[in-house]
Amino acid sequence: MPSPSPFGRQESGGVERPAPAETPSQPPPGTDPALLEKVLQHTSEIGNSNETIDPNEMKALQEVVRHYQGKPLTLQPIAEELVGAVLRSHFPAQCKSDEFRAALSAEIAQSLMEDPLAQDRMAALWHRLGGDKT
Repeated sequence: MPSPSPFGRQESGGVERPAPAETPSQPPPGTDPALLEKVLQHTSEIGNSNETIDPNEMKALQEVVRHYQGKPLTLQPIAEELVGAVLRSHFPAQCKSDEFRAALSAEIAQSLMEDPLAQDRMAALWHRLGGDKT
């Protein structure tokens, strides 16, 4: 997976795309690769407008919207907090601590925002939640 890199301001459809990473990074220590894949897949899937979002997960995602409504989707803090909300609501037992969840959220959000299809799904999720509306 690519490493965190300075966030580039390459605009595309109102979504700021991260600059390409230069060196490989590692997931947070103690991360089960299967967990990383499950969270990446699930977070990408809920951006699909046909997917039903669990009510507890929707509540956690709406909390992020309340903080950032009207702002464009960005890696930091919005994408990271959306992933964090998914981790808290859908994968609570797998997150050993707040620090682990924050590091995992950053890694997953970076991966999602670097992949054009996944980034489009994140933007669709942000729109679906009403985050881009003022």
